[in-house]
Amino acid sequence: AIDVSDGLMKDLDRLCRVAGVGGRIDASAVPLSPPARAVVATAEARLEELFAGGEDYEVLATVPVAASEEFELLAAAAGLPVVCIGAVTNECHGAVAIGPDGAALAFPKLGWDHFSQP
Repeated sequence: AIDVSDGLMKDLDRLCRVAGVGGRIDASAVPLSPPARAVVATAEARLEELFAGGEDYEVLATVPVAASEEFELLAAAAGLPVVCIGAVTNECHGAVAIGPDGAALAFPKLGWDHFSQP
């Protein structure tokens, strides 16, 4: 698990690379707030910008498929909403997001990098 404060894609990529796996996000499964949906619908922002944006302060967790039902039940009992937005893959390629059209989304940057030069 990792907090998503530097951008969903950046933090998923970090999680995957440390674990030596890949991660695939189904962009249409990622819950968006009504304002976020509105800016995407009016083309004021693209999903790539939202997924690379930071300061979300959500938790991204991976759970084995065999334990996912129990995880969801325990989370619900604790009053914590959980949403399955993708899957871990065996390929060690970092993170990829698949858009509603089935094509991989292109990210100029995955998220905030505290150590990059301005």
